[in-house]
Amino acid sequence: MFVPQGQPNPTEQLLHDRFNTNVYAVFGELGYDVTDKFILSFAGRYDREERTVNNLVPTDALTQFIDFDGAPFTGGAPLNPGLNPLINPEGKIDERNRNFNQFQPKISATYHLTPGLTAFANWGVGFKSGGFNNQGSKATVDTQINAAFGSTVNVEDDFEKETSSAFEVGLKGTVFDGAVHYETAAFYTDVDDMQFFEFFVGTFGLLRVVSNIDDVDIYGLESSVSWAISDRFKTWVNGSIIDSEIKVNSGRPDTVGNKSPATPSFNVNLGGQWTQPLADWVELFVRADTQIIGPTWFHTVQKNQQPSLFGLSDFSKTRRDTYATLNLRAGFQSENWSALFFADNVTKTDYVEEVIGAPEFGGPFLNPGARRRFGFELSYSY
Repeated sequence: MFVPQGQPNPTEQLLHDRFNTNVYAVFGELGYDVTDKFILSFAGRYDREERTVNNLVPTDALTQFIDFDGAPFTGGAPLNPGLNPLINPEGKIDERNRNFNQFQPKISATYHLTPGLTAFANWGVGFKSGGFNNQGSKATVDTQINAAFGSTVNVEDDFEKETSSAFEVGLKGTVFDGAVHYETAAFYTDVDDMQFFEFFVGTFGLLRVVSNIDDVDIYGLESSVSWAISDRFKTWVNGSIIDSEIKVNSGRPDTVGNKSPATPSFNVNLGGQWTQPLADWVELFVRADTQIIGPTWFHTVQKNQQPSLFGLSDFSKTRRDTYATLNLRAGFQSENWSALFFADNVTKTDYVEEVIGAPEFGGPFLNPGARRRFGFELSYSY
């Protein structure tokens, strides 16, 4: 809500835009059996997103305290720094329109080496539409962050589409008369203009924008095994080892060589389930799941020092350490309903769900993980 000067608690910062989006897509798929063992499939999708933004901040509204040249703060500046007459002499922000188009092909090949062993390979293109930040975001960062601290953060009022080219090759099969299913694969993904949330804090308040990381490589190995030990008891384990590197980042050039944000270096999931039929229509079950998540960086700024409100900020300690959680389930289930008791994070593991980095503020904001909890769940499907 906008409160003009002269009223109690007048507005000192305002982000107010109207966003509109139209989305169109068409897709298709074709499979071809080259031989009885070799199968090719082709798929394609074409997306078009039409995006529009209108800035709704009053052009004649002025601040009471905040201005663009630092202390002493005397006010009298436009609420939206994008209306700063030094960078916008016209004093208005016009409606902006952008269209984002992308064809996304996918090719898959499968070869049955033996009745119990299959080789596969996939390649495909991924897409995430670009769009707009709140108009005036770039001016806010340039005047309140870069000019104030000598930073070189590059933020725009719009952000580019994200595309990825992903390759995967692997094997999958069964042994011991189908009791054991396994799969292993190697993968490589090249991401162009990876979209990443930046969080800024300053005299202007809070600002969250989407920026682009020009080029990121992600690669690794993943495997899974499930074993039906008996008709009543089965176990499973799956996991991956992941490495990544920021190759180019014009938004923060000094982060080149760092890891991809929110990409754990490894993860493991293992568990087991026991079932006991009670009647033709219902069975008792007990299930345990353990998840292990490896070290994770959440921001592009990692073992770097950045100018901030409180001097140089050291982000080397913002990596989340490895943690593990144990979840339990027990109850009754049938074809279309279940009733169960659950216990999550049984071991009361203390961990961080997310680290929201704000390098120019001097440190991050932490979102703690869920504590141990118990409950009852009833579900029905139809």
